[in-house]
Amino acid sequence: MVGFTGMALRILTIFQDTSVGLINLTFTPHLSFDIARVNSMVRIAVALNDNKNGPTQADGRAPSLVAFNEKERYIGASDWIAKNHVKSGSYMDIVVHQEDYGSGEEPTYLQVLGKDDAVCIAYIGQTWPNGQQRGWLGDVGRGCGKRWFYSNVEVGEEMYKPDGTDVIENIEAAAMQIHMQDFANLTDPYPTDPSYYCTSPALVFVRDFDYAFKLKWSEDTVPARSRIAFWKDDGFKFKRQVYPHRRPQSSKRSPALRRKLVSSTQEKHSAKALCESDTSHGPDFVSHSEGLFCDMGAKRVWPVCKTAEVEGECYHWGTHSLVTEREGRVERGYADVEEWV
Repeated sequence: MVGFTGMALRILTIFQDTSVGLINLTFTPHLSFDIARVNSMVRIAVALNDNKNGPTQADGRAPSLVAFNEKERYIGASDWIAKNHVKSGSYMDIVVHQEDYGSGEEPTYLQVLGKDDAVCIAYIGQTWPNGQQRGWLGDVGRGCGKRWFYSNVEVGEEMYKPDGTDVIENIEAAAMQIHMQDFANLTDPYPTDPSYYCTSPALVFVRDFDYAFKLKWSEDTVPARSRIAFWKDDGFKFKRQVYPHRRPQSSKRSPALRRKLVSSTQEKHSAKALCESDTSHGPDFVSHSEGLFCDMGAKRVWPVCKTAEVEGECYHWGTHSLVTEREGRVERGYADVEEWV
């Protein structure tokens, strides 16, 4: 067996102001390859997970993967029988088996298929059979108007923390097809229009796909070519993220998310921007740099109380309570408080 050493990749992403830029991504696969260099490997790194029926800090089921070559031909997939869970703030290395349909070929297109519990993807790292690497950052999902939340996962020498993109069945991004070539800065210049990275062929988001994860008796663990489809276009029209003056619509949250609070000292993690986004989804959030609390259930921003002697309506960090004129202190009842630094 032989392994590959990680290399520094210059990955294109969409920043919070919708500008396009480069971030370093370095990762070393923990699984070794066949000497014949037959298969590829994909690292899925997650920010937050939420199993709607699970505990407060629930793990998420790792997505299934399908690979295509540059000619849009199916060349392999991950083990669909495996029920691997990837923990919050962690990652999982997944082998994409190419033995039967594309041994040693370059998997330039990658389909990421969500399961029935949400996985919030911070980044994807891909290693080809020949050792070349590609990557994708979760910022792109937010930039393309899909469901997102902040992450505390650090990438590259800059210690950059990308946002996370939710991938789960029955939402707008139930699955996505990524042309990994388009997100690697292989040549200069690169497209600076964010819409390029949100539309086919660079990226296709799919709400409904008719893949059945239960394999037939004649298949081993990888689906047959007849059961796989290359997605051409979802008709997505790019819209720049503009924070509205009206209060964004709240989305239904699981009990696990309602019982969780996340706080951050990072300036990039704005409670105001989180609350004002129509597509953000996750637990309540405190930005210590802003001094603001985001009630994600109501999509309302509250100032953090500055002193023990509270004046006016605010969020009290010490007791995790909302201080209101009508009801006094109302405890939020969090079962888990996660503090990011």
